[in-house]
Amino acid sequence: MSKIKKSELLDIVREQGSAIINLLQRVTLLEKPQLKQLDQSVFNGLDEKWRFAAVDKCGEVWYSTHKTQPSVSGTHLSPEPNANSMQAEGYYDTSNWQNSLIERSTAKELTGSDYFYSNTTSALLESGSKLVVCFVSNLSESDALDEKHIEVITSVDTEFNDSDGYGWQYAVPINNQGEPLTAAEAGL
Repeated sequence: MSKIKKSELLDIVREQGSAIINLLQRVTLLEKPQLKQLDQSVFNGLDEKWRFAAVDKCGEVWYSTHKTQPSVSGTHLSPEPNANSMQAEGYYDTSNWQNSLIERSTAKELTGSDYFYSNTTSALLESGSKLVVCFVSNLSESDALDEKHIEVITSVDTEFNDSDGYGWQYAVPINNQGEPLTAAEAGL
């Protein structure tokens, strides 16, 4: 077995490393997940004290009782003094995170009604959809989101009717990743 010079070994490692990096970049480009956009749906089911939401540099969403501003470190948005904050689940688009702050809408359907998502299910069925995959519950939309019991909703009258003919009070439409679908995301 002949000895390999250090320079030859480095060349081999560089070539193999470069090939691996190119492969990883191609795979990453093909499998890049579509990140969610921050919208009013992040407030659904939350106590009304959470008035603001913003994305940080890492894509995490933070709720706040007061407005936020860029932090000194420049990695996140900091709430005003004496504000409460809480982290949300999931990751969101960071392309414009410094300007991501949104204020909760005071529209009745977001704060006073438990049918925010269910209204989207009704609208989808009324617009011609033959079936809508939903999380369902007879307690609340929050319960439907927590329990994640999935049914195919085929019609709505006084209740949301599933494919087996069973009626549900709440039906939260979901996308193919199993996340709640808002009216805007559904194109309504």
